Amino acid sequence: MARFRFSSILSIAAPTGLLLVGLMLAWLAHDRPLAPQVAHGWLRADLLSALTLLLLAGYGLAAVVVSQADHWRTAVVAWCYGMAALTGHLALIAALVIVGVALQPAALAQRRLAFASALATAGGLVLIAVTSGKWLYAALGAGAGLVGGSLVLLLVGTVLASKAQSHLLFVMACYALLRTFSLGPWALQWLFVALVAGTALALWASWHATVASRALLPGWVELVMAGFVLVGAGLGAGAGVVLASYALLIGPLVLLARRPSFPLPNWPLLVLVWMAVAAAVAGRLTVLAILLGLSGFLLALALARWSAPPLRSAPVGRAGEGLALVGVAGAPLFVGTLVGPLVAQLQAGLSPYGELVASPWTGLLVAYNAEKEYVASLPVFVLVALGMVLAAAGWLILRVIGIHRSADKPKVPDL
Repeated sequence: MARFRFSSILSIAAPTGLLLVGLMLAWLAHDRPLAPQVAHGWLRADLLSALTLLLLAGYGLAAVVVSQADHWRTAVVAWCYGMAALTGHLALIAALVIVGVALQPAALAQRRLAFASALATAGGLVLIAVTSGKWLYAALGAGAGLVGGSLVLLLVGTVLASKAQSHLLFVMACYALLRTFSLGPWALQWLFVALVAGTALALWASWHATVASRALLPGWVELVMAGFVLVGAGLGAGAGVVLASYALLIGPLVLLARRPSFPLPNWPLLVLVWMAVAAAVAGRLTVLAILLGLSGFLLALALARWSAPPLRSAPVGRAGEGLALVGVAGAPLFVGTLVGPLVAQLQAGLSPYGELVASPWTGLLVAYNAEKEYVASLPVFVLVALGMVLAAAGWLILRVIGIHRSADKPKVPDL
């Protein structure tokens, strides 16, 4: 009993601690990365590190609600990956990635894919260091390691982590992929490879999502989001980083939807689709925008099939709808206060072909192209208000229908 109580407390306290550290780091590293001289580059943290800590905390807390596995192991893995996000040494990051996957809960399905993903991610990081001769990613000349082999390994590691449905490992693989923009820009051919891989994954997963059962739908939605993350990396611009960051942010909400009583976050997912299309249009990639729009349309069809949670779990459903509302209403605040400065810190490896900015207090998301010309905008607060009106109208209609049905039932005479 004592061991069970300790593991239960640890499973909640550890992700909560990560959340607090991530929020503190987001405040401290808002203007510039933290790199104490006494650590000689071994300790280095910026807004990408803070975002990673917040994502690990979110997935860790969601796993407590959804999974029946050893939650204390999940907490340990989350902290292991959190330590990896706080170091500037590529070999140490690679080692912690492998250690983390080795500590994954024993109930994790598709463990071989998870180990292959960890090895590919670690191999990509080590290859960057070996090729450039720099083991600290902030060192001058470390960008010389951004060769085809290292980028391919990181892309493969990200795809395998999404297929293995190892959420903490997927966050770490995405961290390693986005970290490369701190080193320098990618070659055009590898940006194209990431775009093709991400678009193909999003289309394939969204097609399967349209016919998936309710139990399997969250897994397919997560694959669609993983495709959008790869597209964001392949765009190689500020708008792409915003797209990838928001896709990762709403991931824990989709994980919670693995519980049948918890609804899918429909509105945040639709905002994510808009971000993907707007980022492609801002980069003047019309064909990509069409394909991503098609993937979003298929995803919307899949969400429409299972938009109503079971009535017997109304409190849980309302809690899920509340979190989804926070996810969509907080998108401008998230982009404006965290991802915007994060894009500035990764600017050394990003191109000017596409920018997505936000006005946190007016709720407006705006996309610009390389010439700073307006491309698209989304008034999030207006969208939320419209959604609330539609939800209220739908509730009223269902209420009236229910009253009429109960009035039409024949009354049984008393004997």
